[in-house]
Amino acid sequence: MSITEQAYGKTPRSLIFDGKLVQAFCMVSSAKDGGDVAWIDGRSVQVVNPDRDYVRVEFTNDKGKDGWCSRSGADKTALLFPKGFVVVDTVDLMRYCQMKVLKEGHSRVVRTSKIAYETAVHCMWGTPGKSNAFTVIHKRQLGDIAYEFYKVV
Repeated sequence: MSITEQAYGKTPRSLIFDGKLVQAFCMVSSAKDGGDVAWIDGRSVQVVNPDRDYVRVEFTNDKGKDGWCSRSGADKTALLFPKGFVVVDTVDLMRYCQMKVLKEGHSRVVRTSKIAYETAVHCMWGTPGKSNAFTVIHKRQLGDIAYEFYKVV
């Protein structure tokens, strides 16, 4: 990154602050910017900004279509955390979360408008009046899946 880019605020942190997560990921990983997704070695990467220490893993979206964590989603998922991006294979994340729900939580979708992430881990949730379905995992659990890390400086 050149001094001029830093002088004009084009650093990964400033892009993140402006909500340009894909561009920030491309800057730290040398991926190609594809607009809504990034591309690394011909594989698509979606960038997700998780809530605090927990990741809300979306299997189906509000309209009942495949969510970002599904077989029809991007090949990889980049999750933004304070120190950088953790990149996992999307299908591996989906399988891991499904296994955790089946072993430790409940698989029936409970619809509620308020969820405390601390108590929502490994259970299936949805929003009243919508067709979405998601679960919650703690960011530490991403270490159980093969991942790559790209530091944000």
